[in-house]
Amino acid sequence: MGGDGVGGKVGRFHLDNAWAQAQLGEDPLAVIHLLETERIAPQLLRTHRAGRTLVRELMAREQHRRTPGLRSLAQRIGVLA
Repeated sequence: MGGDGVGGKVGRFHLDNAWAQAQLGEDPLAVIHLLETERIAPQLLRTHRAGRTLVRELMAREQHRRTPGLRSLAQRIGVLA
């Protein structure tokens, strides 16, 4: 899967936190963690099914004012055409 080493561990930390924040309905915080995941370990969002699924779920309930950056992230990782 990739994501080995410190960068991968930190990326996974942010991905896990994004999931947790989304479960709490804290979509803006989830997006912040997803953007950090992309910055540190972009392969996690491109290849990790849970990350891509989370982005899709956030897109389904997106509110442009609450989740800036989500749409462009979804486009970069191929979730949104």
